[in-house]
Amino acid sequence: MKFIKRSSIYRLITGEIQLENIGLCEVVGIGMLFFWLSLVVGVIPAFIGKNIIGTYINKGIFTSCWVIVNEFLINVIIISIVINIFKTKDCCNLDVNKVKINKKDYICCLGIIISFIMIRYGVIDEMFGKLPYLISDESVGKIEELYKNSPRSVLFIVGVILAPFFEEIVYRGIILNGMLKKYSPKKAIVISALIFGFMHLNLPQGLNGFIIGLIIGTVYYFTKSLYVCMLMHAANNFVVNFMYVPENFTLKLACYIIVPVLGIILFLKCKNKLDFRNRLNA
Repeated sequence: MKFIKRSSIYRLITGEIQLENIGLCEVVGIGMLFFWLSLVVGVIPAFIGKNIIGTYINKGIFTSCWVIVNEFLINVIIISIVINIFKTKDCCNLDVNKVKINKKDYICCLGIIISFIMIRYGVIDEMFGKLPYLISDESVGKIEELYKNSPRSVLFIVGVILAPFFEEIVYRGIILNGMLKKYSPKKAIVISALIFGFMHLNLPQGLNGFIIGLIIGTVYYFTKSLYVCMLMHAANNFVVNFMYVPENFTLKLACYIIVPVLGIILFLKCKNKLDFRNRLNA
C-alpha cells in the first residue's frame, strides 16, 4: 500500500504532484513518447509471455491473463515516465480553484454521461455509424474479429476498468491538466478532446470520443477530480454495450424519439443540479 501511495501516478491523481505548462509541441512529444515507448516496453512482456510463461500454462488462460497484465504494465511504466518528465519542482503549488464534490455530484456526473448516450441513441448513432473508418476494411475486420473472439471478462477489465483509469490519467490528468496552465479553459478542453478523439483512429469512434472528451474535460476543469472522470468514462464504456435497437419499425421509431428526449431532460436536470460554474465562483 505504501508503494502505491509513493508512486507518481497515485500522487498525480491525489494532487500531490503538479505538472508544468504543456503546449501543443509538448502534447505531440507525449504522443510520440507513448507510441515509441509502447513498442519498446511492449517487447519485454510479449517475449516473456511467448517464450517463458506461455510454455508452462494453458494457452487460452494465459492469453486472457497476459493481455490484462501487458496492458497494465505498459501503461504504468510509460505514464510514470511522462509524469516524472513534466512534473514541477514546486510541489506546494496546489490548484485550489476547484469545486468540492460530494456523493450527489458523482451521481449527477453519471447522469450526464448516460444522458449523452441517450441523446445520441438512434438517428445520431446511425449517422456516426455511416462515417468512414479511415482505415482499410481488412483492418476493421481484424478489430471486429478480435473483439468477437476475446472473452467477455477480458473486454470488461480492459474496456471498463483499465482503459478509463489510464486514459483519464493521460488525457485529463496530464494533457488537459498541463494545457489549462498555458491556454484558456475552452481552448485547452477543445484541444485535449480533439486529441482524445484522434486517439481512437477511426472517424465514428473519434467523433464520439471528441464529444465525450468535451464533457469529461469540462467536468475535470471544474472539479480537478480524476476519480469523477474515470467513473464517467467507465460508465460510458459499460452502458454502450447494452444499447438495444428494436427490429419492429413502430417500436424503433418510438424509441428513437422518446430515448433522446428523456436524455435531454436528464442532461438538463443533472447540469442544473451540479451548477459547477456558480459553485466555483462562490
